[in-house]
Amino acid sequence: MPNYFRKFMPLALFAGICLLSACDSNVDPQDYAPTRKASEVLTGMVAGNTESIELFVAENGFIQHNPEIAGGRQGWIDAVNNGYYANTSIEIFRNVGDEESEYVFLHCLYTRDTTATVAFEVFRFQDGKIVEHWDNFQELAPANNSGRTMLGGVSEFDQRADTQASKTLAGGFVQYALVGGDTVGLENYFNGDIYLEHAAGGTDGALRLVANLKTLADFGIRAYGQRHAVYGLGDFVLTLSESGVTGTPTAHYDMYRVEDGYIAEHWSVVQTIPPDSTHLNGNGKF
Repeated sequence: MPNYFRKFMPLALFAGICLLSACDSNVDPQDYAPTRKASEVLTGMVAGNTESIELFVAENGFIQHNPEIAGGRQGWIDAVNNGYYANTSIEIFRNVGDEESEYVFLHCLYTRDTTATVAFEVFRFQDGKIVEHWDNFQELAPANNSGRTMLGGVSEFDQRADTQASKTLAGGFVQYALVGGDTVGLENYFNGDIYLEHAAGGTDGALRLVANLKTLADFGIRAYGQRHAVYGLGDFVLTLSESGVTGTPTAHYDMYRVEDGYIAEHWSVVQTIPPDSTHLNGNGKF
């Protein structure tokens, strides 16, 4: 099994999963919502079942960004058949998308033996098929300084919230503060000191976060080098960014929850990007 997935592998119980052939027998699987298709692919692959990949992933033109899986749909099928996900279970904590979503992202906990890993999984859909896939893994850490876990907190997104406003706010914060290193007016992204932090080793409090970012800026340090993507629905937003502050390219997947026009809660998954020479496909991490 490839070291990449083994190294960052997971914890959790995989419960309540039914095979496609055993449930919703009167519903054409192609009519499932994108969120359902995405979850079927993930639960199927860890069970060693490639049926969901064959059903929901485009046969031609599929782009795989996991660097330890070969390109194309067949590359993913081969990974499953070759034991890439052997002895692995999954628990999905958040599944963000709706009937019309082009992009769906899931917040998951994988378990292999006693090793637990948190992941974000992102899927792009076109004409009802999955045509692109990204993921990021981080070993599950103990509760942080504020007693929060990497998967705790609000689990249901509020679809009534203004998606574009949420994406503009959270995506703007990442671009302005974390990539740009700008700190003027940074407090305006938050409602006073309200900021619930789920990142490993993190601490609650917007004022503390702003102070830390200002300290970095004083030393000319930018947290991130580039923001690659912003996805969202309702009050949940996921950003994909890259940093190399320590000299090691690193992928940062940050999920924000917006409340009353302010950033209120944050989760993250951080993973070192392996050298390009080791990638099994040429699509890049992002």
